[in-house]
Formats: sequence, C-alpha cells, structure tokens
Amino acid sequence: STMGIPIVLACVIGLVIGAAAGAVSGAIVVRFGNDPFIVTLGTGTVFTGIVYAISGSNTINLSSTDLSQWIYIQKLFGIPIEFYYGLVLLAIVWYLTTLTPLGQRSVFVGQSREVSRLSGIRVGRVRFGAFVGAGVLAAVSGILFLGTTGSASPSDGASFLLPAYAAVFLGATSIQPGRFNAIGAAIAVYFLATAVSGLQILGAQNYVQQLFYGGALVIAVTLSRIVRKQRERGSGTKH
Repeated sequence: STMGIPIVLACVIGLVIGAAAGAVSGAIVVRFGNDPFIVTLGTGTVFTGIVYAISGSNTINLSSTDLSQWIYIQKLFGIPIEFYYGLVLLAIVWYLTTLTPLGQRSVFVGQSREVSRLSGIRVGRVRFGAFVGAGVLAAVSGILFLGTTGSASPSDGASFLLPAYAAVFLGATSIQPGRFNAIGAAIAVYFLATAVSGLQILGAQNYVQQLFYGGALVIAVTLSRIVRKQRERGSGTKH
C-alpha cells in the first residue's frame, strides 16, 4: 500500500473495517427498529465522508502490483482469476442461504419477522449477523475492485449502488421466483454487465448507461413484485 503497510495486512484491515461498518448499521437497525434501507443509506454516506477525509479527496494508487497479480493479471483459460473468486463466493453464499439452518432461519426472518420470533428464532441476532456478513462481502468486493484497477477513488463505490439493486431485484424473478437468491442475482449481474459492455462497444455515452441501469432497476422491482404476488396467489389457491 502507499502507507508502507503490507498488502495482506491492508486487506485484513479492510475486512475488519467492513465487518465493523456492517455491525454499526446492524446495531442501529436492530436496537432502534429503524428502516434498514434508510439506515444503510445514511451510514453509507457517513462512511463515504470518512473515506473522503482520510484520502484527502484524492485517488489512491497501489505502490506495487502484488494484489493485481493475484486478482486480475493472472488468468485461467484466458479469464482473469477474479472471475473464479466470484464463483467461489457465489457457491458459499448459495450453500449458506439454501442448505444450512442459518440460511433457512434467515429466509424465515426475511419473510416475516413476527412469525419468526413466535417460532423461537432470535430475529435480532439473525438480522445483525446479516449486516455484518454484508459488510464483509462489501469489503471483499472492494479488495477485488482495487486489485482490478490498481487504484481507488472515494467516489468509486457510489457507481455500483444502482446496478447492485437492479441485479438483486432482477435476480428475484428467476431460479427462485419471488425470493432473493444468489444464483438468480449472479445471472442478473451477468446480464447487466454484458448489456453495459455492449452499449460501450456501440459507443454509447455515460448517460445512456445511467438510463439503462435506472430503467433496469424500475423494471426489476416491478417484475419482482409481480412474481411475488403471483406466487402468493398460487400458494393461497393450493390451500
């Protein structure tokens, strides 16, 4: 790193900070019952301000290529190795959320906190853990991004917020319709990324990409809600 800290230690510090950031947001949401979206938006803005202060509003460049070597420069079958890191993360998240008791409890809490509480699930603990896990995953994403570009600007994270929401909601329309799921989100990410790459190849301006992401988010949210209502209506009919 530019401060003389070994890159491995710098990555570990980043992961710890990501977990701490998730813990702060999770504690505020669970302890005071605040809206998770609003809290996340607010704390995220605070963290961005801290990053601006620490960096002096400047782009930070890596002083060596060690991180890039293990993330982007090395390739397997002609594809940067970070792609396979993403597949590993996808497999881990899918396994945890689909085939473990913790994942099932998380699904129940997401569908109905009150029913989960009456069923004996420690709702607050599950929600807090989800925030911490999300913070760690965000930190991992930041490390992969840094290794890909070799530098980072305080404003880089904001550009990924809209596409992330679009991918999550669009992912809820496939694989497990009406429910947020890892594989569906991965398919949505691939679709959005290839679409944007196509626009760039065609020479589209930045505003066209923003229109695409914004439109994709609106359509994804609408489709997700429609699929969920149809699923609920189908379940009601069966009973």
